Order: sequence, then C-alpha cells, then structure tokens
Amino acid sequence: VSGQTGEGIEELKAELLRLVEKGMVTRTFTVPEQRLDLVSLLHDAGRVVQQKALKGKLRLKVTGFKPALARARAKVDAALKA
Repeated sequence: VSGQTGEGIEELKAELLRLVEKGMVTRTFTVPEQRLDLVSLLHDAGRVVQQKALKGKLRLKVTGFKPALARARAKVDAALKA
C-alpha cells in the first residue's frame, strides 16, 4: 500500500472486509410482527440480510458477531416469555 499514491488501498479494504466477515455468523430469529421493538433490537445487533412475513410473525436472518447475536437471542427470548 502506498500512502503517497493510494496504490493498493482497494486491495487492503477488500482484505480487511474479508477478515471482519470471517468472524461473523448468520442466525435466524422469529418474532411477532407487532413487536417492532424486537425487530429494531435485531437491526442493532447486526445486519438483517433477509426478512419474511409468516402468518403474523416475522422471520429475520441476521449476520453479525457471535456475542452480539447471542445477547440479542437472550433479549428476544426473555421478551417473548414475559
């Protein structure tokens, strides 16, 4: 990478993105469609890559880091039990 000409910057960005994404996982969550608070929580926890409506529920596939998605899972499960 050249700091003077910028040569190699695009390759560096691509490699950094690959390394970051390598540490990510995708998880699926199903929540009642009226629970927009939980949908918002999932958007905050990672990147929603798919969302489908299913008979009063929403199924969201979320890509993110394991710890963040585990915390989101715990919050969603606790909210649905309450």
